[in-house]
Amino acid sequence: GYENGKLIAVCSFVVKIVEGAKDSKVYKIPNPWLVALLSVFRELNDLDDLKMNIKFEIQVLYKCLNIKMEEVPKTNLLSTRRVPIKSSNNPDFSIKNMSATSSSSPMLPPSNNNNNN
Repeated sequence: GYENGKLIAVCSFVVKIVEGAKDSKVYKIPNPWLVALLSVFRELNDLDDLKMNIKFEIQVLYKCLNIKMEEVPKTNLLSTRRVPIKSSNNPDFSIKNMSATSSSSPMLPPSNNNNNN
């Protein structure tokens, strides 16, 4: 999911499953399975370029479970994974327009220097 642009679907799916267990007596902190999921979600939430809708779903999950994000240890698993390609083909990350920042003046068409006076 993280490496190939599938987070947008996987996170949504996992969040909906875990939200369904919010009243469970088993799936509460300190359940290791739940803590592991929430730890990875916390690490994902801290990524700068992650799309806002994925971050929003993660934050809604924490609120639904009545858990503060600071209460869950953040993993360091994503640093061991291959860095995803952040392109327009990857629906998980917002791409900042680099051409707008590299040029301060708008591009002008080439001028026609044929002065026939």
